[in-house]
Amino acid sequence: PTPAGAMLGTLAMVPVALLVMVVMMGTYTVDEGHVAVTYRGGALLNTLAYPGFNVRIPFLDDTRQVQVTLQTDEVRDVPCGTAGGVTVYFDKIEVVNRLSADRAVETVRNFSTSYDKPLIFDRVAHVVSEECSTSSLREIFIEKFSELDDRIAGALRETLERWAPGVEVIAVRASKPRVPQQVKANFELVEVERTKLLIARESQLVMGLQAETEKLVAQINARQEAEVANITMAKRLMESEAQRTISAIADEISTARSRAEADNEHYRAVRLAEANKRRLTPEYLQLVQIQAMANATKVYFGEKLPSMYVDRTSPQPSLGS
Repeated sequence: PTPAGAMLGTLAMVPVALLVMVVMMGTYTVDEGHVAVTYRGGALLNTLAYPGFNVRIPFLDDTRQVQVTLQTDEVRDVPCGTAGGVTVYFDKIEVVNRLSADRAVETVRNFSTSYDKPLIFDRVAHVVSEECSTSSLREIFIEKFSELDDRIAGALRETLERWAPGVEVIAVRASKPRVPQQVKANFELVEVERTKLLIARESQLVMGLQAETEKLVAQINARQEAEVANITMAKRLMESEAQRTISAIADEISTARSRAEADNEHYRAVRLAEANKRRLTPEYLQLVQIQAMANATKVYFGEKLPSMYVDRTSPQPSLGS
Protein backbone atom coordinates (compact mmCIF):
# COMPACT_ATOMS: atom_id res chain seq x y z
CA PRO A 1 0.00 0.00 0.00
CA THR A 2 0.96 3.60 -0.58
CA PRO A 3 2.02 5.78 2.36
CA ALA A 4 -1.19 7.72 2.16
CA GLY A 5 -3.24 4.53 2.34
CA ALA A 6 -1.26 3.29 5.33
CA MET A 7 -1.85 6.57 7.10
CA LEU A 8 -5.56 6.41 6.41
CA GLY A 9 -5.66 2.85 7.79
CA THR A 10 -3.86 3.94 10.94
CA LEU A 11 -6.22 6.87 11.44
CA ALA A 12 -9.18 4.52 11.05
CA MET A 13 -7.86 2.31 13.86
CA VAL A 14 -7.58 5.20 16.30
CA PRO A 15 -11.33 5.46 17.06
CA VAL A 16 -11.49 1.71 17.52
CA ALA A 17 -8.57 1.79 19.92
CA LEU A 18 -10.08 4.70 21.79
CA LEU A 19 -13.39 2.87 22.06
CA VAL A 20 -11.69 -0.24 23.39
CA MET A 21 -9.71 1.84 25.90
CA VAL A 22 -12.84 3.66 27.07
CA VAL A 23 -14.69 0.39 27.51
CA MET A 24 -11.81 -1.12 29.43
CA MET A 25 -11.38 1.90 31.67
CA GLY A 26 -15.12 2.21 32.23
CA THR A 27 -15.50 -1.39 33.39
CA TYR A 28 -14.17 -2.66 36.72
CA THR A 29 -14.82 -5.51 39.16
CA VAL A 30 -15.56 -5.54 42.89
CA ASP A 31 -14.23 -8.44 44.95
CA GLU A 32 -16.50 -10.65 47.03
CA GLY A 33 -16.82 -9.40 50.60
CA HIS A 34 -16.28 -5.81 49.52
CA VAL A 35 -18.27 -2.85 48.25
CA ALA A 36 -16.95 0.04 46.12
CA VAL A 37 -17.51 3.72 46.69
CA THR A 38 -17.13 6.19 43.84
CA TYR A 39 -15.53 9.63 43.84
CA ARG A 40 -16.57 11.81 40.86
CA GLY A 41 -14.56 14.93 40.50
CA GLY A 42 -13.42 14.47 44.12
CA ALA A 43 -16.95 14.25 45.49
CA LEU A 44 -18.15 11.02 47.08
CA LEU A 45 -21.29 9.66 45.44
CA ASN A 46 -24.08 8.09 47.48
CA THR A 47 -24.12 4.95 45.36
CA LEU A 48 -22.37 1.66 46.10
CA ALA A 49 -21.00 -0.93 43.70
CA TYR A 50 -21.38 -4.56 44.76
CA PRO A 51 -19.27 -7.64 43.93
CA GLY A 52 -19.05 -8.38 40.20
CA PHE A 53 -18.66 -6.26 37.06
CA ASN A 54 -19.54 -2.57 37.29
CA VAL A 55 -19.20 0.49 35.05
CA ARG A 56 -17.89 4.00 35.66
CA ILE A 57 -17.09 7.11 33.68
CA PRO A 58 -13.47 6.96 32.63
CA PHE A 59 -11.23 9.83 33.73
CA LEU A 60 -14.03 11.20 35.93
CA ASP A 61 -14.82 8.45 38.42
CA ASP A 62 -12.40 7.04 40.97
CA THR A 63 -13.60 3.83 42.66
CA ARG A 64 -12.21 2.36 45.88
CA GLN A 65 -13.11 -0.88 47.60
CA VAL A 66 -13.82 -1.29 51.32
CA GLN A 67 -14.22 -4.63 53.10
CA VAL A 68 -17.61 -5.39 54.66
CA THR A 69 -16.81 -8.83 56.07
CA LEU A 70 -14.89 -9.64 59.26
CA GLN A 71 -11.40 -8.23 59.24
CA THR A 72 -8.61 -8.16 61.80
CA ASP A 73 -6.63 -4.97 62.33
CA GLU A 74 -3.25 -5.54 64.01
CA VAL A 75 -1.96 -2.64 66.06
CA ARG A 76 1.76 -3.28 66.58
CA ASP A 77 4.39 -2.01 69.02
CA VAL A 78 1.96 -0.17 71.27
CA PRO A 79 3.88 1.66 74.05
CA CYS A 80 2.68 1.39 77.65
CA GLY A 81 4.12 3.79 80.22
CA THR A 82 3.25 2.49 83.70
CA ALA A 83 2.63 4.59 86.79
CA GLY A 84 6.05 3.52 88.11
CA GLY A 85 7.87 5.03 85.13
CA VAL A 86 8.63 1.76 83.33
CA THR A 87 7.77 1.62 79.62
CA VAL A 88 6.78 -1.71 78.12
CA TYR A 89 5.46 -2.55 74.66
CA PHE A 90 2.64 -4.66 73.38
CA ASP A 91 3.93 -6.44 70.30
CA LYS A 92 0.47 -6.85 68.84
CA ILE A 93 -3.13 -5.98 69.70
CA GLU A 94 -5.64 -7.52 67.32
CA VAL A 95 -9.07 -5.93 66.80
CA VAL A 96 -11.66 -8.01 64.96
CA ASN A 97 -14.22 -5.65 63.39
CA ARG A 98 -16.74 -5.37 60.58
CA LEU A 99 -18.09 -2.49 58.51
CA SER A 100 -21.80 -2.49 57.72
CA ALA A 101 -22.46 -2.17 53.98
CA ASP A 102 -25.52 0.00 54.66
CA ARG A 103 -23.35 2.58 56.42
CA ALA A 104 -20.26 2.26 54.23
CA VAL A 105 -20.81 5.56 52.34
CA GLU A 106 -21.47 7.46 55.58
CA THR A 107 -18.38 6.02 57.28
CA VAL A 108 -16.12 6.69 54.27
CA ARG A 109 -17.46 10.25 53.93
CA ASN A 110 -16.61 10.96 57.59
CA PHE A 111 -13.34 9.06 57.93
CA SER A 112 -12.25 8.13 54.35
CA THR A 113 -11.62 4.58 53.21
CA SER A 114 -8.88 4.36 55.85
CA TYR A 115 -11.51 4.75 58.56
CA ASP A 116 -9.86 2.13 60.78
CA LYS A 117 -6.78 4.31 61.42
CA PRO A 118 -8.51 7.03 63.47
CA LEU A 119 -11.26 4.80 64.79
CA ILE A 120 -9.26 1.69 65.73
CA PHE A 121 -5.48 2.10 65.51
CA ASP A 122 -5.27 5.52 67.14
CA ARG A 123 -8.02 4.74 69.64
CA VAL A 124 -6.33 1.52 70.77
CA ALA A 125 -3.05 3.35 71.43
CA HIS A 126 -4.91 6.02 73.39
CA VAL A 127 -6.84 3.51 75.55
CA VAL A 128 -3.68 1.53 76.32
CA SER A 129 -1.88 4.74 77.32
CA GLU A 130 -4.70 5.67 79.69
CA GLU A 131 -4.79 2.22 81.29
CA CYS A 132 -1.04 2.06 81.75
CA SER A 133 -0.66 5.54 83.22
CA THR A 134 -2.77 4.60 86.25
CA SER A 135 -1.46 1.04 86.76
CA SER A 136 1.74 -0.52 88.02
CA LEU A 137 3.87 -2.96 86.06
CA ARG A 138 2.54 -5.86 88.11
CA GLU A 139 -1.04 -4.85 87.41
CA ILE A 140 -0.41 -4.52 83.67
CA PHE A 141 1.63 -7.71 83.42
CA ILE A 142 -0.42 -9.94 85.76
CA GLU A 143 -3.36 -8.60 87.74
CA LYS A 144 -5.18 -6.48 85.11
CA PHE A 145 -3.91 -8.21 81.97
CA SER A 146 -6.93 -10.53 81.77
CA GLU A 147 -9.20 -7.48 81.86
CA LEU A 148 -7.29 -5.43 79.30
CA ASP A 149 -9.01 -6.99 76.26
CA ASP A 150 -12.46 -6.17 77.61
CA ARG A 151 -11.41 -2.64 78.58
CA ILE A 152 -10.06 -1.89 75.10
CA ALA A 153 -13.12 -3.43 73.43
CA GLY A 154 -15.47 -1.43 75.68
CA ALA A 155 -13.69 1.84 74.91
CA LEU A 156 -13.73 1.13 71.16
CA ARG A 157 -17.43 0.27 71.19
CA GLU A 158 -18.23 3.44 73.08
CA THR A 159 -16.29 5.54 70.55
CA LEU A 160 -17.74 3.78 67.50
CA GLU A 161 -21.28 3.96 68.79
CA ARG A 162 -20.95 7.73 68.99
CA TRP A 163 -18.86 8.53 65.91
CA ALA A 164 -19.13 5.57 63.52
CA PRO A 165 -22.08 3.32 64.23
CA GLY A 166 -21.46 1.46 60.98
CA VAL A 167 -18.30 -0.19 62.43
CA GLU A 168 -18.77 -3.07 64.86
CA VAL A 169 -16.03 -4.42 67.16
CA ILE A 170 -16.28 -8.19 67.55
CA ALA A 171 -13.31 -9.01 69.76
CA VAL A 172 -9.95 -7.72 70.99
CA ARG A 173 -6.84 -9.81 71.68
CA ALA A 174 -3.73 -8.30 73.28
CA SER A 175 -0.36 -10.05 73.46
CA LYS A 176 1.67 -10.15 76.65
CA PRO A 177 3.64 -6.89 77.06
CA ARG A 178 7.35 -6.95 76.27
CA VAL A 179 9.33 -6.00 79.40
CA PRO A 180 13.01 -4.87 79.34
CA GLN A 181 15.34 -7.68 80.41
CA GLN A 182 16.71 -5.91 83.50
CA VAL A 183 13.25 -4.93 84.67
CA LYS A 184 12.04 -8.43 83.93
CA ALA A 185 14.81 -9.96 86.09
CA ASN A 186 13.97 -7.66 89.01
CA PHE A 187 10.32 -8.30 88.50
CA GLU A 188 10.83 -12.06 88.54
CA LEU A 189 12.88 -11.78 91.74
CA VAL A 190 10.12 -9.77 93.38
CA GLU A 191 7.58 -12.30 92.18
CA VAL A 192 9.62 -15.14 93.71
CA GLU A 193 9.68 -13.38 97.08
CA ARG A 194 6.01 -12.54 96.78
CA THR A 195 5.27 -16.17 95.99
CA LYS A 196 7.19 -17.27 99.09
CA LEU A 197 5.20 -14.80 101.15
CA LEU A 198 1.95 -16.06 99.68
CA ILE A 199 2.99 -19.65 100.39
CA ALA A 200 3.77 -18.74 103.99
CA ARG A 201 0.43 -17.00 104.37
CA GLU A 202 -1.36 -19.95 102.82
CA SER A 203 0.47 -22.29 105.19
CA GLN A 204 -0.62 -20.20 108.15
CA LEU A 205 -4.14 -20.19 106.81
CA VAL A 206 -4.08 -23.96 106.37
CA MET A 207 -2.73 -24.42 109.90
CA GLY A 208 -5.44 -22.13 111.23
CA LEU A 209 -8.07 -24.06 109.32
CA GLN A 210 -6.68 -27.34 110.65
CA ALA A 211 -6.76 -26.02 114.21
CA GLU A 212 -10.28 -24.75 113.68
CA THR A 213 -11.27 -28.12 112.25
CA GLU A 214 -9.76 -29.96 115.22
CA LYS A 215 -11.60 -27.61 117.53
CA LEU A 216 -14.88 -28.24 115.75
CA VAL A 217 -14.26 -32.00 115.86
CA ALA A 218 -13.54 -31.81 119.59
CA GLN A 219 -16.69 -29.78 120.15
CA ILE A 220 -18.72 -32.26 118.13
CA ASN A 221 -17.25 -35.20 120.06
CA ALA A 222 -17.89 -33.46 123.38
CA ARG A 223 -21.43 -32.67 122.31
CA GLN A 224 -21.97 -36.28 121.29
CA GLU A 225 -20.55 -37.55 124.57
CA ALA A 226 -22.79 -35.15 126.49
CA GLU A 227 -25.80 -36.29 124.50
CA VAL A 228 -24.91 -39.95 125.15
CA ALA A 229 -24.47 -39.18 128.87
CA ASN A 230 -27.83 -37.41 128.94
CA ILE A 231 -29.47 -40.33 127.18
CA THR A 232 -27.84 -42.80 129.61
CA MET A 233 -28.89 -40.71 132.61
CA ALA A 234 -32.42 -40.41 131.27
CA LYS A 235 -32.50 -44.17 130.74
CA ARG A 236 -31.33 -44.79 134.31
CA LEU A 237 -33.87 -42.33 135.65
CA MET A 238 -36.61 -44.05 133.67
CA GLU A 239 -35.45 -47.43 134.97
CA SER A 240 -35.40 -46.11 138.56
CA GLU A 241 -38.82 -44.59 138.10
CA ALA A 242 -40.11 -47.86 136.66
CA GLN A 243 -38.56 -49.77 139.59
CA ARG A 244 -40.20 -47.39 142.08
CA THR A 245 -43.50 -47.82 140.30
CA ILE A 246 -43.13 -51.61 140.41
CA SER A 247 -42.19 -51.47 144.13
CA ALA A 248 -45.14 -49.20 144.86
CA ILE A 249 -47.47 -51.57 143.04
CA ALA A 250 -45.96 -54.55 144.92
CA ASP A 251 -46.37 -52.69 148.22
CA GLU A 252 -49.96 -51.90 147.39
CA ILE A 253 -50.58 -55.55 146.48
CA SER A 254 -48.91 -56.73 149.78
CA THR A 255 -50.84 -54.19 151.81
CA ALA A 256 -54.07 -55.19 150.15
CA ARG A 257 -53.27 -58.87 150.79
CA SER A 258 -52.43 -58.19 154.48
CA ARG A 259 -55.56 -56.13 154.83
CA ALA A 260 -57.60 -58.90 153.29
CA GLU A 261 -56.04 -61.50 155.62
CA ALA A 262 -56.63 -59.28 158.67
CA ASP A 263 -60.22 -58.74 157.56
CA ASN A 264 -60.61 -62.48 157.18
CA GLU A 265 -59.16 -63.14 160.65
CA HIS A 266 -61.37 -60.47 162.15
CA TYR A 267 -64.39 -61.84 160.41
CA ARG A 268 -63.51 -65.38 161.57
CA ALA A 269 -63.02 -64.21 165.17
CA VAL A 270 -66.26 -62.27 165.14
CA ARG A 271 -68.13 -65.22 163.72
CA LEU A 272 -66.52 -67.58 166.23
CA ALA A 273 -67.38 -65.23 169.08
CA GLU A 274 -70.96 -65.03 167.88
CA ALA A 275 -71.08 -68.81 167.56
CA ASN A 276 -69.63 -69.31 171.05
CA LYS A 277 -72.02 -66.73 172.44
CA ARG A 278 -74.93 -68.64 171.01
CA ARG A 279 -73.54 -71.96 172.18
CA LEU A 280 -72.66 -71.04 175.82
CA THR A 281 -76.12 -71.49 177.39
CA PRO A 282 -76.57 -72.43 181.10
CA GLU A 283 -77.44 -76.00 180.21
CA TYR A 284 -74.35 -76.33 178.01
CA LEU A 285 -72.14 -74.88 180.70
CA GLN A 286 -73.57 -77.34 183.29
CA LEU A 287 -72.88 -80.18 180.89
CA VAL A 288 -69.35 -79.05 180.37
CA GLN A 289 -68.86 -78.74 184.12
CA ILE A 290 -70.12 -82.24 184.73
CA GLN A 291 -67.87 -83.59 181.95
CA ALA A 292 -64.93 -81.81 183.42
CA MET A 293 -65.70 -83.23 186.85
CA ALA A 294 -66.02 -86.65 185.40
CA ASN A 295 -62.72 -86.36 183.61
CA ALA A 296 -61.05 -85.03 186.76
CA THR A 297 -61.93 -87.96 189.16
CA LYS A 298 -59.56 -88.16 192.08
CA VAL A 299 -59.13 -90.87 194.86
CA TYR A 300 -58.52 -89.63 198.32
CA PHE A 301 -57.33 -91.81 201.20
CA GLY A 302 -57.95 -90.91 204.85
CA GLU A 303 -60.47 -90.53 207.48
CA LYS A 304 -62.24 -87.58 205.92
CA LEU A 305 -63.25 -86.92 202.43
CA PRO A 306 -63.45 -83.39 201.00
CA SER A 307 -66.77 -81.87 200.29
CA MET A 308 -67.65 -80.24 196.94
CA TYR A 309 -70.15 -77.55 196.38
CA VAL A 310 -71.55 -76.70 193.00
CA ASP A 311 -72.49 -73.08 192.55
CA ARG A 312 -75.36 -72.67 190.15
CA THR A 313 -77.38 -69.68 189.12
CA SER A 314 -79.70 -70.59 192.02
CA PRO A 315 -78.67 -71.95 195.40
CA GLN A 316 -77.89 -75.69 195.26
CA PRO A 317 -77.59 -78.23 198.13
CA SER A 318 -74.09 -79.29 198.95
CA LEU A 319 -73.00 -82.74 198.01
CA GLY A 320 -70.98 -84.94 200.23
CA SER A 321 -69.88 -88.50 200.29
